[in-house]
Amino acid sequence: MSTKEKVHSMVDSLNEEQVRALFVILDGMVHEEKPKAKKTAASIRGILHDVANPDLIPFEKDAWPEAAVEKHRRFLEEEKNDNS
Repeated sequence: MSTKEKVHSMVDSLNEEQVRALFVILDGMVHEEKPKAKKTAASIRGILHDVANPDLIPFEKDAWPEAAVEKHRRFLEEEKNDNS
């Protein structure tokens, strides 16, 4: 008797509730999500480069450091005003 035949005979002996439980288990195994490939910094840079506007790239070179400095400057000013 093959494995499939054994399974069929076992399923035939199950009640409705047991069949539903087995279905949920089997359905989860069949539709199991495959692990997503991890994105590396290089692949993310590549994606961002593909959607970037080439004309604006030179202007954005120091955008992040400048924004960080501005954010912390405002934070420190607000702290100073709150403590006054």
